[in-house]
Amino acid sequence: MVIKVGSGEIDDLSTLTVLDKESLLRELRARYKKGIIYTYIGDVLIAINPFKQLNIYEKQQHDLYKYVQYRNQLVPHLFWIADQAYRKLCLSKTSQCIAVSGESGAGKTESTKLIVSHIIHCSGDAGDRELQNRIIETSPLLEAFGNAQTCMNQNSSRFGKYLQLNFTDTGRIIGAKVYEYLLEKSRVVQHGPGERTFHFFYYLFAGLEKETLEYFYLDDPETYRILKDPCGGKVFPDRSDVAYCRQMFNTQKEIMQRLGFTREDINMVFTILSAILHLTNIRFSHDEETDGVYIEDEYPLEVGM
Repeated sequence: MVIKVGSGEIDDLSTLTVLDKESLLRELRARYKKGIIYTYIGDVLIAINPFKQLNIYEKQQHDLYKYVQYRNQLVPHLFWIADQAYRKLCLSKTSQCIAVSGESGAGKTESTKLIVSHIIHCSGDAGDRELQNRIIETSPLLEAFGNAQTCMNQNSSRFGKYLQLNFTDTGRIIGAKVYEYLLEKSRVVQHGPGERTFHFFYYLFAGLEKETLEYFYLDDPETYRILKDPCGGKVFPDRSDVAYCRQMFNTQKEIMQRLGFTREDINMVFTILSAILHLTNIRFSHDEETDGVYIEDEYPLEVGM
């Protein structure tokens, strides 16, 4: 059977007789219009962000793509990549690596979480559920402190992440370690129009009670320079944004508790975030007598220290 190029029916683009940019894009465009977001090019999987929820990551798909023998019997899927890495790990007893790359908003963060969830599904049993859940929950917690809204993406990762999963010789998962690098620390003090700093600063104001905010000497969010919109808009544009940030605050707090953070640990996190907010409000002015600088108002320094 001959399949026409541009029909959207070619699962593996490496089988094209002419493998050029135009042919690849034509086929990917046709598949995307059909609602097909995954396509193979050999062992590489191309994923196109649908920008909507899809019901293709349920238990049914987890079971279907577990220990896959013949790839062409199933439609392309992210779970196949995860399954192949896990199978090769078990068979070769050597480390495997999955590289996830793409532009901002391509779906790298969500894809990584789905890959981890499938590997855990393949490797664990009912007795490992608590450990598995803790590993999966590290991602949203890291996102709260390392992701931010940009002009292209509401939840853009502002850091690189290397997640190492550890297994026994029999392929049972026993732990994980996350390495972060290239954190965009400059975003803490400056961000562009239409953008925000890291999520948790906003969660803090939406989630803490008034009395707790006062305990950390925190005022209205508009008071703090690093939260202000460069165009003069409100920190929280509407009530739905406040409600969402409050929900995320409670979610992150619950995750920290499940991951073993004590009440004192969590309180220290809030203290550090509050100190950053105060210290970045410090303004310096030129001192003509000494040709140096002085702090205009020492209040932010006093409460920040």
